[in-house]
Amino acid sequence: MKLGLKSCTELPDWQTQWRRAFDAVHAAGKQLAAVIYADWQMTHAPSPQEVLECALAAGCRYLLIDTYEKKSVSSVERFSPGELARHMHVAQRGGMTTVLAGNLQVTNFAQLADLPVNVIAVRGAACRENRLARIDPELVRELRTRLNALNSRKKIYQPL
Repeated sequence: MKLGLKSCTELPDWQTQWRRAFDAVHAAGKQLAAVIYADWQMTHAPSPQEVLECALAAGCRYLLIDTYEKKSVSSVERFSPGELARHMHVAQRGGMTTVLAGNLQVTNFAQLADLPVNVIAVRGAACRENRLARIDPELVRELRTRLNALNSRKKIYQPL
């Protein structure tokens, strides 16, 4: 499960509330992914560093880097390459699995080569009309082919 933090900077105790949600999800036998929004300033979400600190303190196992606004630029384009890599390295050193999402397209794949990402989520790129449309198997095959081609040169992921 993921729990985004849009508008949470307005809450003085968002960390406490997030921790309660984390504990409740964990008690139900599920895992909660901490969400860093790449467009965190415009969504009034906590900063990436604040989210990471809270998640690491709770023992969270997953970090999702995503965008709240799905019609704008990708999460890769919102961060500088060094900044995105730094967040992922901190998460992985803390034992977290890193998941990168947020309007990713085939054109972003080359930028992933130098990132310590464990999972890539491409919902919108796998749909013809919009991200809420049915997933198109042909687009999935194309995405996989492109990722495999890049992977053969750079080893950016382990295929399932």
